[in-house]
Amino acid sequence: MGKALFALSRRLHRYAGLLLLLYLIFVGVTGILLNHPTMISALSVPRWLVPPSYQIEEWNRGSLRSVVFSEREPSVGFVAGTEGIWKTTDGGVTFEPMASGYPRSRALRRTNHIVLLEEEEAPARLLAATRGGLFVASVDDAEWRRIPLAPGDEHVRKILRIGERLVVFTNSNAYEAYGEAGGDLPHFTLVDPDRLHGGEGGTTEGVSLVRLMFALHSGAVWGMPGRLLIDAAGVALIFLSASAIYLWYFPRSRRRSAGAPRKDGIGRRLFPWLFKYHLKIGVWATLFLILFAGTALFMPPSPLVPMTVRKVVPPQYWPGPLPANPWHGNIGNATYDPVRDEILVELRGGTGRSVWRAPADFSTPFARDAARLPIGAMGSNVLEIKADGTLVVGSFSGLYQRSAGGGALIDLSTGEPADPRPFRRGEGGWQTAGYFETPSGERFVVTHDEGLIGIGGAQPNGRFKMPDELKQGYRMPLWSFLFEVHNGRILRDWLSSHYYLISFLGALSLLLITFTGLFDWAYRKLPARPGKGRPEKRKEDPAK
Repeated sequence: MGKALFALSRRLHRYAGLLLLLYLIFVGVTGILLNHPTMISALSVPRWLVPPSYQIEEWNRGSLRSVVFSEREPSVGFVAGTEGIWKTTDGGVTFEPMASGYPRSRALRRTNHIVLLEEEEAPARLLAATRGGLFVASVDDAEWRRIPLAPGDEHVRKILRIGERLVVFTNSNAYEAYGEAGGDLPHFTLVDPDRLHGGEGGTTEGVSLVRLMFALHSGAVWGMPGRLLIDAAGVALIFLSASAIYLWYFPRSRRRSAGAPRKDGIGRRLFPWLFKYHLKIGVWATLFLILFAGTALFMPPSPLVPMTVRKVVPPQYWPGPLPANPWHGNIGNATYDPVRDEILVELRGGTGRSVWRAPADFSTPFARDAARLPIGAMGSNVLEIKADGTLVVGSFSGLYQRSAGGGALIDLSTGEPADPRPFRRGEGGWQTAGYFETPSGERFVVTHDEGLIGIGGAQPNGRFKMPDELKQGYRMPLWSFLFEVHNGRILRDWLSSHYYLISFLGALSLLLITFTGLFDWAYRKLPARPGKGRPEKRKEDPAK
């Protein structure tokens, strides 16, 4: 029975490994690169290598997220999105890029929000919130300069203009500048954390189980040492996969040349070395291989994600150190309510997305808003409150509007009252990436897939056509491209909705390969029990 089980395990390990050799090497290489986004932030993939569904058309895929028009000259406007900032001087008929001094990195130039500052006795200036920090440019010379916020780069989410004060929210902190809107460079200072979330710490209820899976998968749960440890395990996976090719090929090559004179070549000396360390490294890396595969089973796009998406890990059970700032990496969006003179902040928490309110001067810490907004799992891309108190919120769950005073929530795709439950896509199917209004009051939504769509009968009428220069010059950030390769989503143009099976079946297969390899090693190395007929030390030609 033992020999039969060993023979079966050996065959499963060999042929499953051979079948997945290239896949596992790809996963190992892409995983290591993904673990260090700053290292590859300057690199991008040319348009001809990007599948059609990932290329931009009609301002889709976030290439238009924020639009602002001049109050002095309504025909002058600025468009911001993943491809940087573009300027129009004819009401949106033509556009030209504003790239001088802006981040050259395709990843860091991604722009979330822009604000136009027009003072009576000062040149108009444009502020831009990007992944690479906060930038400002004079509209006249269009030369961008970076505004320092902190020693390191921060992902800037939103810029709020509150009277003579500017408030900037990054993904972790808030900064404010007083009375310098017309100066050269606004000087921002960090808002005291106690003014944001109180001295006792937290506005979060814990960490989602899906987020824990990502943190374990990358090693980020243990900081940089954890990432480097996972990198080493990724190198081990690459070695195991690459060495398996030779371990499979050499015995067959030797059998084919059995009648030829025997030579003591490099191949014959290399085989025992590879066989030895394939076993040793495979055993040493077992726990990490199980960690890779086990966490991948519960990460998007796996079909098992619904089992974990609403589960929360209490802070005391988080396996690594947690940041002292409970907002670290959790800020998704923010807006200013001029009617109530309050700031609203959207936070990622253990049970999804929530909105928190506080006085605009931060005189008291933020408190959770009882109102429920239909914000999807990936957060809001639109969060605005107009001068009359009307709220507009948009995410991949749709685009909605609520009048001042807590009126009914209206789905703007249908004009009907909406279900405010989170994670529910709007009836009209708008996966909202951006929203804007023209000086004449026309309203437009920009969806992730379809691009620009008029609301309430609004029509572009020859305006807001995406520049050919932007389309033809499109390059996908390397990190984004590798992420889609790593999880198999890059093949959805050919596999449709079945693409999720790649990572799911790949994770199951890696578990099978790992456990059968461990069993084979144990069968060879561990002593046999008395009476089972197997010697304590099994000597055999590893090439067989």
